[in-house]
Amino acid sequence: MVGLSKSPRSRGFVDWLAVGFGVGYFPRAPGTAASVVGFLFFWPLRYMGPLFWWPVLAVLFGLGVYGAKRHEAAAGEKDPSCVVVDEIFGVLFTLVLAPHSTAMVWLGLGLFRLFDIAKPPPIRRLEALPGGWGIMLDDLAAAVYAVAILHLVNEWIIAPG
Repeated sequence: MVGLSKSPRSRGFVDWLAVGFGVGYFPRAPGTAASVVGFLFFWPLRYMGPLFWWPVLAVLFGLGVYGAKRHEAAAGEKDPSCVVVDEIFGVLFTLVLAPHSTAMVWLGLGLFRLFDIAKPPPIRRLEALPGGWGIMLDDLAAAVYAVAILHLVNEWIIAPG
């Protein structure tokens, strides 16, 4: 990668965050590895309330847009595979808004990955937005789809009535 070395620590926290603390450099499935990082960050976060979640998600989104834009510019390519902060954000968004049962958390992780990989409409179109916006917004949309399905499953199948 031009401009940013494979050692983002030398470039600062935002660059380190953009590559998921290094998991973005995994040779296989860096997005899935980053989703696991988001999953691990969720466990302590789940005990906090929405007054804590929303600022954390907003800051992570903003830093993600900025860091993703920097990596795109340095790499000279759209959505470099090493940028995985979007998966960390998407998983956290999905899981803090999911019904908080163990089954829903696992299902949420799987649904987020499914929508992130499959990119049903309009997710693919969001990906084309410039800079870090496209990188982050397509994962936000995948998370929204996952959350909607989780709540439908919870209301219609798990707790009908």
